Amino acid sequence: MITTWPAHWPAEARHIARAVSTALDAVQDDDADAFAEATAELAELPYGHAEAVHSAIIRNLLEDTHAGGLSGEDAQALVLDVVAAHQDWDESLDRTALIMVVLGALGVDIDPGFFAGDNQDPEDLPEIPRLTATDSARHSSLVIESLLTKIESTAAPYIRSAIEEIARAETVEMP
Repeated sequence: MITTWPAHWPAEARHIARAVSTALDAVQDDDADAFAEATAELAELPYGHAEAVHSAIIRNLLEDTHAGGLSGEDAQALVLDVVAAHQDWDESLDRTALIMVVLGALGVDIDPGFFAGDNQDPEDLPEIPRLTATDSARHSSLVIESLLTKIESTAAPYIRSAIEEIARAETVEMP
């Protein structure tokens, strides 16, 4: 689907919006080649910016799909839904990455210190995987598409809302 994004948005925001939209179209079409191309394009954009847009979209969709709040069972069901819907055509699908995307969208950042006991040597802490820009783009797109399918909605209003929410947050002066 071709969407025209607001001309007053910075070029980077329009580029991210187009790339997110293209990736989601590829997921809906089960087009692995187009999906790989779109997520590679997203991965080339500034990582924090594209990730922030994905996270805002996921948060907004989670609010719309789980108005009473998101339980652990809801999050698990979401990951399993994504796996069931896409494992046949997306060979790089990774459950851990899906979980990291959902947790990241919710603002949870688990660092190795989370696992540390009072007397534990830092060398003995487990390594927490960090998503590459490509993995983040791929798995975020799959989560978004799954949530959009659940509410039978299109991506454009969520992309628009996410970018405008980020723009508002950037213009608010901190005390």
